[in-house]
Amino acid sequence: MAMYISECALTEWAAHAQRIKSDTMPKVISPDQNLFSSLQFINDEVAALKRQTAYRLSVDNVGMAWASVYYLSPSVLRLRGLIVLPEHQRKNYMTILLRHIINSYQGRADSILSFSTDEAKAFHTKFGFKKVEGFEPRPVEHYDAANNKYTCNPNALLTLYSYLL
Repeated sequence: MAMYISECALTEWAAHAQRIKSDTMPKVISPDQNLFSSLQFINDEVAALKRQTAYRLSVDNVGMAWASVYYLSPSVLRLRGLIVLPEHQRKNYMTILLRHIINSYQGRADSILSFSTDEAKAFHTKFGFKKVEGFEPRPVEHYDAANNKYTCNPNALLTLYSYLL
């Protein structure tokens, strides 16, 4: 079994995010749009920080897990779209991918922020992410492409977590 991690096209990451989450989160995910209405850090003098980077973990040349990261500021990263193919969940692929991302950004940022639903809370806390106190959980936004509008699901809340690098 050959396992490797590499950068991948944002369109590949977005396609998997859309396909896997379509049953529970029918939102069109665009690589040009940041989820949860957050803005990417833009600074012409720090061009390297503009780029959102998607990563893929592959086993025997088949993608199993994806994640994306970008800078919110020169010292804070935003992790988004943690995706593992349903048939390969609970095999530690996301743990391996997230360790790789954290190691890659050591010394290049101070912390990583990640929003989490209740179902992914255990993964975040097990990994060492801490709940950001004072942040009020908010509903997951869904994009209704037919009506070109966002709606909120009050039963699915997002909580903000932070990891210190």
